[in-house]
Amino acid sequence: LITLAGNKPISAMCYFKDGTIAFTSNNEVYKLDPWKKEISLILSVPIQKIVAISVDDFGNYWLGAENGKLIFVESKTGEQHINPDFFPLGISIRFITSIDQKIFVGTDGKGLAYHIPSRHKFDHFMVDPQNAFPLFYIKTLAEL
Repeated sequence: LITLAGNKPISAMCYFKDGTIAFTSNNEVYKLDPWKKEISLILSVPIQKIVAISVDDFGNYWLGAENGKLIFVESKTGEQHINPDFFPLGISIRFITSIDQKIFVGTDGKGLAYHIPSRHKFDHFMVDPQNAFPLFYIKTLAEL
């Protein structure tokens, strides 16, 4: 069990290729080095309650907030972009994951969004509930 000072709750986590772990508590992102047994604060965002986190192939952070906002943090500059123009507002985010240089965002009620960084645009997978099983509420995604 990981606990932070003041018993801060941990709400989301992801793994780096080097075996370290990033996790969130409220509006902060921490990094855990399991070999050194060290936890360090790596960034803080002006949004409360991060519920999803992913790190893409370029080391950029993608954070989803409880209020549906998406935060993109550039690894080279640390610059934070909240709801970039290419992401629709008002989506309740369940998870974020990076697969093959694409970002996938599972939502409550809006299907599965995916982003190809070179296009600077999110697209959505939604299925007509009259014709097939609806893809409105996405809780996880796995690469097979």
